[in-house]
Amino acid sequence: EELPGLVVRRDFSDLNRLPDEQNTTYLHLGAEESEWQRVPVELFKEIESFVTRGGRLAITLTPVTRPPRFFTPPLTTTNSPGTNAPGTKGGKPRKKSVGKKVLPDEEEGVPTTSIEERWGLSFGHQALDYGNDEIYHAVQVTNVSGLPLPPTLDWHSGVILTNLDEAWHAIYARGTNLVVVERRFGHGTVVLATDSFFLSNEAMWQARHPQWLVWLIGPAEHVVF
Repeated sequence: EELPGLVVRRDFSDLNRLPDEQNTTYLHLGAEESEWQRVPVELFKEIESFVTRGGRLAITLTPVTRPPRFFTPPLTTTNSPGTNAPGTKGGKPRKKSVGKKVLPDEEEGVPTTSIEERWGLSFGHQALDYGNDEIYHAVQVTNVSGLPLPPTLDWHSGVILTNLDEAWHAIYARGTNLVVVERRFGHGTVVLATDSFFLSNEAMWQARHPQWLVWLIGPAEHVVF
């Protein structure tokens, strides 16, 4: 809010509607991977309408240290940055009730589709190192975009991105596995990152990267959390 030229607010609504304002970045932070396995078709249309007219949707996932129970191990977990190398087909979504402003499982009469079918993207898992101190250790991911962003970031999640359509641009990778990607729709963009640690208070204290956060928000006049 203290940055000049920005109007910042929180979204307290219970509707799956994105803002109407022009030049808006919507931050969907700490999302669960299972929420994005299958998504109502109408919600995909709402998202695509928002970004096509110039919005930016930034999705960051809750850090995961090991595959969830519903996840089916992939045939391969490698996907070279900027390629469409085959990878995991993802797992089956859990059947659960969810709160507001999230992506529900398919309900009777509500058509859904997978994120792979709609956007050309799947989730995989590459476990984090489990040390002798009995805690999971962050790994370093590398800037593969050519953009003036930090060369490396500490990454606290084992989720990776596979089966990428060529429309996705590689931003950060863990070895040959992508963890941050960006895609243009019309005049706007969607960003997907498999970790949210870099937005935490601890990261602001010990691993702050302002230029990375500025890029995540993009050239917005309105920022909605």
